[in-house]
Amino acid sequence: MAAPGPGEYFSVGSHVSCITCLGQRLQGEVVAFDYPSKMLTLKCAPSSGKPNLSDVVLVNLAYVSDVDVITDRAETPPHLASLNFNKLVNRARAEKEEKLLQAYAVSAGVSVEGQQLFQAIHKTIKDCKWQEKNIIVMDDVVISPPYQVDNCKGKEGSALSHVRKIWSPSSCGLGSSAVDSGQLSDSSGLSGGPREPRCSWPPFSPQSDPGDGSHLTVTATSGSHIPEQLRGHLQPKPQVRGKM
Repeated sequence: MAAPGPGEYFSVGSHVSCITCLGQRLQGEVVAFDYPSKMLTLKCAPSSGKPNLSDVVLVNLAYVSDVDVITDRAETPPHLASLNFNKLVNRARAEKEEKLLQAYAVSAGVSVEGQQLFQAIHKTIKDCKWQEKNIIVMDDVVISPPYQVDNCKGKEGSALSHVRKIWSPSSCGLGSSAVDSGQLSDSSGLSGGPREPRCSWPPFSPQSDPGDGSHLTVTATSGSHIPEQLRGHLQPKPQVRGKM
């Protein structure tokens, strides 16, 4: 069937399939549908294969075809769970503060390496701030440009040791010889001329973005899970594929 016209809608709990403009078939349970914006939210089988996870996909119906209701809702869906507004406000505040820190670093002319190192440290040590182009950790450790190990100063202790552990090029999966010799390719992939040596931190790159605007995928879990502090600083945040 075609995308719903005036007066038509998708019922929460129905199972729907569609084909994106890239030819990918999506199939899942309707979680929400906003008729004015033609945005459909589907809960799909986990791409990771983990049974306790689901892929939540936001579908822009303007960019899909062959929308088909496989099975309609069989029963009244359960009531929506109550929201912890205090928790949401705190999350929004923390996100705002993080974005302001990122904006400050850009306006101050901090290098990409400095920004990435700050974000890596800030994941496990929240008491982390900028002082001009210097990174200040727990008011005890100072990391100055060009953000090498020798630029990490402070009293010997757990904070300094932890910061150095986060910074270590070996944590990036790179040998020191590769960093020192400048054999790493730059992010633009352009050839010609010497390239600035850099440590590829964090040890992952953003997912490619098809740019079609058809759908966005995030990973949802049925239970809260917070990684161990020292184990999580090398792990990327859940990736978002595509954009709205």
